Parts: sequence; structure tokens; C-alpha cells
Amino acid sequence: MEEAAIRLLIVDDNPELCDILENYFNLTSEITVCGVARDGEEALFRIAQSQPDVVLLDLIMPKLDGITVLERLAQAELAHRPRFIVTSAIGQDAFTNTALSLGADYYMIKPYDLDALRARVRLVAERPAGTAAPGFPMDAAQAVLAAGIPPHVLGYRYCIAGVEMLLESQGPCSIVKDVYAGVAERFETTPACVEGAVRKAIRRAWEQNGGQFSALPGLGDTGAAPPANGRFLMALRACIASVGRGRGLG
Repeated sequence: MEEAAIRLLIVDDNPELCDILENYFNLTSEITVCGVARDGEEALFRIAQSQPDVVLLDLIMPKLDGITVLERLAQAELAHRPRFIVTSAIGQDAFTNTALSLGADYYMIKPYDLDALRARVRLVAERPAGTAAPGFPMDAAQAVLAAGIPPHVLGYRYCIAGVEMLLESQGPCSIVKDVYAGVAERFETTPACVEGAVRKAIRRAWEQNGGQFSALPGLGDTGAAPPANGRFLMALRACIASVGRGRGLG
């Protein structure tokens, strides 16, 4: 028996982007667009009316912004609560943390790759109910955010891609030869650029955490300097794997 398509509600005040997203997802068989809303008030109405599986929710919109939508829904008694992928061109930590604390399952910075977005829609839709507890990374992006890497820095996307490559690898994976090269190819840059951006992102998070990553397995004591890129990425990989054993970023 063929599985039912994932019902996606698009909430964004950019009409051109809405058209692009609707046309893109209508070409897929596993995701169908069940509605489009252009502001927060319409979003609340369509969520109740259409009962989508996943809502692609922009943060900055007329009438009610995305944060307010999440706040209203947190207080509402919905018969069917959808998953939320929050999107924004703003990558400030405060926005990210607020959205995630209000029940968002994923946070993507604009502009995003459509194929990557499609994968995230499937990811959050297929996640079992009750597994998105705060503090437990369910994938590479959640782990990178929880480790304190700001979404607006260049190394954020590189860290996610690097951890994903480590998770997908079936055997030994060289950080320099495999991860840097693979991420560089994906983002059309150089391995040296990837290495430098990841290193700067790690240092920024390390400094903001007071010179430690005590919540990450394998990084409880980094000494007087931030951890090397490879050690950090491998620790995130181990942290994601540990979720299935009841552990995570606490």
C-alpha cells in the first residue's frame, strides 16, 4: 500500500518564493502542498483548517510574525499538531532559541537549497511523536545549534554538512580528505575555506560557552584552546548516536 503524501503548508509573505516552493513540491510524489498563507493570521486559520503534517513557517511576516504564531499554537488545543520548520534570513541566536523553545522542529536560514528543504520536510514528518524533546539533537542541524554554533556564521552550514557526511560514512572517514573536500564540493568552495570557517565557528561557540563544551560527550575538557575541527565534528556525531541510548545534549 502506497504511503500517503506529506501534507505541507507554506507560510511566507514572499509571493515569488511561495510560487517556487509550490511548483517544486507539486513535482514530488511524497510531499503535497495543502495550502499557502501570506501572513500569521492566515497561517493560524489554515493550520486549523487544513491540518498539515508540516508547516514551513517564515519568521518575519505581516500581522503576526512566526514567533507569535508559535506562541498562539503553544496555547491552543489542536486535534492535530503539525511539525514546524522555521525559516528566516535572520540568524540571530535569540530568534533561533525562541523558535525552538516554542516547539519548532527545525530552523533553516534563507536562502536554502530546495533539495535540502525537501529532505528536512521528510525528516521532521517522519520523526516519531514525542522525540523532539528540548536539548536532544535529532539530526546534525539540531546538534550544531545545541553546541552553540550561531546559524548566521558561515561555518554553521559547513558543520552540519560535515556531521552529515560522518553519519553517512560506512567506514573510516578522513576529516581533511573526505569531509572538507566533500563539503567544499557541495558548497562550491575550497577545502581550505571549509576548514577555516568551521574553525572560526567552533572558536566562537567555545568562547561563548566560557571555554568549554561540557555538554558534548568527548569534549568535557578542551583545555586552554577550542577543540580541533575533527574532534568537534566527531563529538557531534557521537552525541547524535547517543540519543538512541537516552543521552544527548542536556
